[in-house]
Amino acid sequence: MTSARSFCIKILLTLLAAFGGFPAMAQSQNDVVEQHDADDYSAVLEGWKKFAEQGNPAAQFRLGEMYRWGVDAPQDYEEAARWFRLAAEQGDSTAQYNLGLLYRDGQGVPQDYAEAKRLLRLAAEQGNSIAQYNLGLLYRDGQGVPQDYAEAKRLLRLAAEQGNSFAQTE
Repeated sequence: MTSARSFCIKILLTLLAAFGGFPAMAQSQNDVVEQHDADDYSAVLEGWKKFAEQGNPAAQFRLGEMYRWGVDAPQDYEEAARWFRLAAEQGDSTAQYNLGLLYRDGQGVPQDYAEAKRLLRLAAEQGNSIAQYNLGLLYRDGQGVPQDYAEAKRLLRLAAEQGNSFAQTE
């Protein structure tokens, strides 16, 4: 494990605690950090699952990321979709965005542009610039939606105004 990666995970855990990701569970969160520092990945995975199963959307999103990318867990798109879905149903825009991409690409779920569009729109309406960007691309390219350059331009502009560098180059 690189020290930069370990540092990033510590920052993520600290931010989750600071913004209510782990209410009244600070000691347990510290245990997960210590397990990660000790390279005890099975304990880290189980620690996140504990929080996620209690309905914590930040932990559900984190598990989705772990399974999607195969970081500290086996890569498993179906598991990623399951955890993203739980967080997305609670209004987590980043989980909505990620689940939308899984539907767009048919990873762990059947490819379904209509569902991808729905999820990306939910995230985009919450101001998620990367969701705005990707939804704009769906409209620009006519992927699962009628090609609509005006809507694509509107969405890409919204993302660009938030500093999304990808949208700024479109």
